[in-house]
Amino acid sequence: MKYFSYGGLLRGFMAGICGIALCSCDLTTPTHTGDDSVAPSSNMKRVSYSELPGWEQDDVRYALQAFRNSCKAKIQYKGRVIPDRELFQEKCNMLPSASADTATVRAWFESNFQPYKIYNDNGTDKGTYTGYYSPVIPGCKTQTAECNEPLMGIPTDGRNFKGVSKKEIVENKIGRVLYWANIVDVQNIQIQGSGMLKLPDGKLVKLNFAAVNDMPFKSIGEQLRNRGIKPEGGYSADCHGRFYLHIGITGLY
Repeated sequence: MKYFSYGGLLRGFMAGICGIALCSCDLTTPTHTGDDSVAPSSNMKRVSYSELPGWEQDDVRYALQAFRNSCKAKIQYKGRVIPDRELFQEKCNMLPSASADTATVRAWFESNFQPYKIYNDNGTDKGTYTGYYSPVIPGCKTQTAECNEPLMGIPTDGRNFKGVSKKEIVENKIGRVLYWANIVDVQNIQIQGSGMLKLPDGKLVKLNFAAVNDMPFKSIGEQLRNRGIKPEGGYSADCHGRFYLHIGITGLY
């Protein structure tokens, strides 16, 4: 089982055609002094922040929180995902405070990151790229007949959740209930690890991965096979969803 944290909606922090690279710049004044020689490939060309669609309108405080989370994870990581670990850690050590306003955060990003525009081999700038799937599911602030499963945050009362089954966590409310959703949708967002919650008033809430109970993963398909159940159409996620919406998912923890 995964625990979540939540925040607001970020409207496309970076345009799809742009990448971001760390640069060693002055921390107080935006300098935009990127170096094309350190770009990963000749398909990347340095651009200014004014060329990023939506940059001045986005609430970049959510991007700062995402970077702060990356700092916590990547500094501990021993692989090769970080090209310049010392530079990365330097930036992590100089993050604006969590209470910094949008203008301060925007200036920090502009002082410490250099945007690049990505081109195809033939020089064109239109294309597609893959991204992490983030489902949007309907949710509620309170429990209802439809919203019958909690989406929970990490316990703040010191209770242990490591090695504790999802069933026990849910039944004993080990953690703070953030929102409610249909148990089928909760299962989906548990698998994906993060997503968006759409409330009845239309508000969108971003749910971010926060922690896991360290129990072995049990796929829905595996549990169905073990019970001799085969949904119409097979064992795909869509078939699982239609099947459970029809009969319910109670007991499949």
